[in-house]
Amino acid sequence: MFEDFSPSEIQNASKTIYEHILRDFNIRGQLKSSNSVDEMPKDLRGTIFYQETFEAGNWNNCDLTDVSGNGTLFRKNDFYQSLFNNVSMQYCNFSNDIFQECNFSGSNFANSTFAYCAIQKGAIYGCSFVGTEFYSGIIRDISISSSTFELCHLRKMLLEDLDLRQLTLNYTFFENVIMKNVCLPFIQIPYTFNGLQYVFSTNDSITISSHNPNKKKIELDEYKNMITDFTIFFNEQNQYFPLVNCYIVQKKIDLAIECNETGLIKSASLHDFRSLYFYCIQASQILKISREKRMLLYSKINSILSDETLYGGEYHQFYLYFPRIKQLLFDTPNNNPAMTLTLHTNIEPDDYNKLSILLSSIEQATRKRGIILDSKHIEIRHNSPNIIDFFCSGQYQQLVDNLQGIYCVLEPIITDLANIITIGGVAWKGTKILYNEVHNKQQKKKESTNIKKLREEINQRFLNNGNSNESPLINVNIEKIIIGELIDLKEYLKKTGIQIMGIDIQFLDGKEDPLDNLYHHSFY
Repeated sequence: MFEDFSPSEIQNASKTIYEHILRDFNIRGQLKSSNSVDEMPKDLRGTIFYQETFEAGNWNNCDLTDVSGNGTLFRKNDFYQSLFNNVSMQYCNFSNDIFQECNFSGSNFANSTFAYCAIQKGAIYGCSFVGTEFYSGIIRDISISSSTFELCHLRKMLLEDLDLRQLTLNYTFFENVIMKNVCLPFIQIPYTFNGLQYVFSTNDSITISSHNPNKKKIELDEYKNMITDFTIFFNEQNQYFPLVNCYIVQKKIDLAIECNETGLIKSASLHDFRSLYFYCIQASQILKISREKRMLLYSKINSILSDETLYGGEYHQFYLYFPRIKQLLFDTPNNNPAMTLTLHTNIEPDDYNKLSILLSSIEQATRKRGIILDSKHIEIRHNSPNIIDFFCSGQYQQLVDNLQGIYCVLEPIITDLANIITIGGVAWKGTKILYNEVHNKQQKKKESTNIKKLREEINQRFLNNGNSNESPLINVNIEKIIIGELIDLKEYLKKTGIQIMGIDIQFLDGKEDPLDNLYHHSFY
């Protein structure tokens, strides 16, 4: 039990502490961080947010200079003419927030997420958005310069009235973007993921920058006509990553695959694990090479590094990137959803006969139904009773079909104690899924005309279209489609004495519509 303190002790202790943290408004309870509809303090310079949550707040003319707010959550906030100078907001989550006429300078938003957000007017200067994800939002009519968006994801975004020539866009992901009156940097587009492919397939109103004093912009058709020059140039420079993208848009896929492998092998030989990581993304997610080919590449990397000695920073870089490289080439190469099925059994650690029967049954349940997966493997935890983890990755419906087949085969040996099966955060009893919808309370707050229009546009473009109310999990009725040999296998399992005492199922989201559903639902 915790100690009990008298009101006077609490008051005296608080007074003593508060004397030394005058600028820490959050810990002093002065920001009203949750569900606030009040005006936020104007002077927030040097404030520390301590991973707080700010919801439905009005941040009008706020000075957030030197604020430290890493890991903070922002939901449905209105930021109007606020200053973000030298701010550290890494790993933050912004959802349905509006930034109108705000200025960002020298700030770090690395590895943050901006979902259903709008950033309009104002300026971004000298900021880092490395690894940040912009999803289903708007960036419009804002001056952006001397900033880096490396490894940034632009997914389902509207970009309008922007000049991006002074940005670092290398290794940025472009996915389902729409651009209106946007100028893109000349040399960087081939160094992105799907950026060059977008340029060659779009009818959007975009131009390309140029440092030629006689021509500051290049029209799209002129840029496309340079593809042969780009190919020759990158080939001569041994720049294999952009060369792959040049071959892709020319539909020379065999050359693209060969070029990607060359860059991959070269990076491994040079112990350049960062570049190796980029080539692996390109191989698995852009070129979508076969699983067999990925395994060959993985073997080649292992072969190159098996007799190598890593020094100093190389060792750190290896540990930073190699798990991601393995994941791309072995586990979840196409960034598709993944499923983990954990079975708690009564099998003793040394009962290899029953263990082999169960593992064989799981394998057959997947293989006999002809389901194509990106990858799959089984891990065994040798405690008593045995715990078995089955991991697979693939398109969402394939994972669902796979789960249906496995469950129906194993159903006879699932005990009554395992009647309630945990699916992610979902309680699944029998064939029913129970979930709660989140009904966000309408906050009554004053909004400027521009902010109100932006929020309405976000809702119209991204939140009120599609099937946002559908659950991203399994259908409520599981079809028991078992054919031929699987019926015999099901009957055989009944006689083995194997029991499954509990089942845990985890779905890890991929990159498509389940994120929309997750935004609108909370499961228990």
